[in-house]
Amino acid sequence: MEAIDFRAHRRRNKIERQYNKDLLLIFKSGRFYNTYGDDSIILNYLFGYKIIKENKVGFPINSIVKVLNTLEDKKISYEVIDKNENPYGKKYDNLNNYHNILNKAYEYQEVKVRVKRVYDKINEITDVGVLDNILKVIEDELFK
Repeated sequence: MEAIDFRAHRRRNKIERQYNKDLLLIFKSGRFYNTYGDDSIILNYLFGYKIIKENKVGFPINSIVKVLNTLEDKKISYEVIDKNENPYGKKYDNLNNYHNILNKAYEYQEVKVRVKRVYDKINEITDVGVLDNILKVIEDELFK
């Protein structure tokens, strides 16, 4: 069983209570940065980072500039927390797009779930004629 860093969770919860929930929190942990919960959904949507256990996304430290530049381009307020340094970030107040991007990210997740369900169902079909008909309908829509 994976060890849980309870101190990191407590620190994260304390920090979240200090801020409105429209702030994307990025935690440095060794050679990686991590996000949790809704923040992970946003990073999955923006970068395709895989969501793992406990709604967590991790990415290597050499990707932080790309992540922060994108967050700034999209005007998403964020804070980077490193236990060895002072937190830093950017807040957009009334211009903050955190919730707009989060809504788009959830819509994207829902569509991905539907696509996977259809993909799994198609893989169960063994009748070549049925598969061919389904593909023709899909291809007609995709390649209009």
